[in-house]
Amino acid sequence: MNGWLEQLDNESDPDQYEKLLQTMFADLSSDEIASALTLLRADHRESADKLSRRLFRHWAETDLAAAAGYFAQMPSGPLRVQALDDVAILKADADLSEAAKWANQMPDDADKQRSLGGIANEAVRTDPVVEIGIALDLPPGTARDDLLCRSATEWAAHDPQSAIDWIRKISDATVRNKILATAVTACGDSYPVAAATVAVNELPESRERSDALVGIAQRWAERNPQHAAAWVEQFPDGELRSAAIENVAMLWWQTDELQAGQWLNALNSAQRND
Repeated sequence: MNGWLEQLDNESDPDQYEKLLQTMFADLSSDEIASALTLLRADHRESADKLSRRLFRHWAETDLAAAAGYFAQMPSGPLRVQALDDVAILKADADLSEAAKWANQMPDDADKQRSLGGIANEAVRTDPVVEIGIALDLPPGTARDDLLCRSATEWAAHDPQSAIDWIRKISDATVRNKILATAVTACGDSYPVAAATVAVNELPESRERSDALVGIAQRWAERNPQHAAAWVEQFPDGELRSAAIENVAMLWWQTDELQAGQWLNALNSAQRND
């Protein structure tokens, strides 16, 4: 093991360093990897820690079941945290449902929540429906809400009706409204009228609702500024109407300064007459 570390420490070329690692890891059995990791844990040099992390990742990529079994016996520390992340991500790539079951069976709550977060992050890209289910099991907080909103955006962009129908069934009103606001904003790219209808009729007065309406107006203005302008004109006077008009005007100005200017002048004239 010391010989490995010396070779790696003396190699400054990144490409050669990677080739050395591949040579060292080639044909190692699970027992040999486990023994090597145990020896490396006793060496407190930075190079030993770096090699441990790469070796465990290689193991997880080549024999996930064995690596996961070894992880369960690892003492606490940075290497264990990284090992947990590696196993969670690779399990999620293999089978999201099984990965979630694995995480939920963990005896340590901190490990459980961290692994579920990693699995949910992977699910955002591949299966937002599963991701939402996983994220809803996480403790309330910014990290969970960010995951839910990202997933809603991904899902709504591909299948808006299914996404919105599913979100409507979330029992927690606070969570439901936050995710729904994100989803309808994403729908504003392709379905601004439907998105606007849902936002106006189903979201309560809140910051999320205001942000969603402005977001829909922005996306609508990129496609059809005249229709977006007609819509925001109907907003009641206040900060929301002002923000929506400002955003529509800014986007419209980029493509047609004359019409955007005429619209703003007409609005200002009407306001003065009122």
